[in-house]
Amino acid sequence: MTKTEYNQCVELWSDEVYYFALHCHSNVPDCQDAVQEAYAALWKNLDNVQFEKGKSFLLSVTYRQLMMTLRRKKTAELKLHDLPVQENECRPCENDDLRKALDQAMQRLSETQKAILQLRDIDGYSYKEIAEVLNISEQQVQVYLFRARVAMRKQIDKDDF
Repeated sequence: MTKTEYNQCVELWSDEVYYFALHCHSNVPDCQDAVQEAYAALWKNLDNVQFEKGKSFLLSVTYRQLMMTLRRKKTAELKLHDLPVQENECRPCENDDLRKALDQAMQRLSETQKAILQLRDIDGYSYKEIAEVLNISEQQVQVYLFRARVAMRKQIDKDDF
C-alpha cells in the first residue's frame, strides 16, 4: 500500500470503522483509541497490507483492540473488587420505542455477537469476511449470528413489538 492509498483509507473508511467500534462497545474514548490504534497499525504495515484489504485490516485491528481493552478493564475490576464502571452511552436520545428496544436488546448481547450482528445485518458483510475480521471460523460466525438474532427476537417479543 502506498501513502496515497493510506490517505484514501482514512478518507473512505474512518467513519465506518469508528461506527463499527461504537456498535461493538459504547464507550467513546475506548472506541476512539481503538480506531487510532488501527490506523497506526495500518501505517506500520503499509508494505504488508494491500489497499483492497485495508478496510478488513482496520476492522480486525479495531475489534481486537476493543476486546483487549474490555479484558483489561474486567481484570482491573476483579483485582480491585470495585463495582463496574458505567460506560458513557454515545447514542442520541430517540423517541422511537422500537429503536430503543433494539438498542437495549443489542446491549444485552456479548461483544462478539454485537460485532457479528453489526457486520452482517447492518454493514452487509459475508460470513467469510466476518470470519476474517474476527479471526474465527465461518461456522462460528453463523452460530453467533443465529444466537444473537434469537436473543434479539426474544427481547423484542418480551417488549411486545
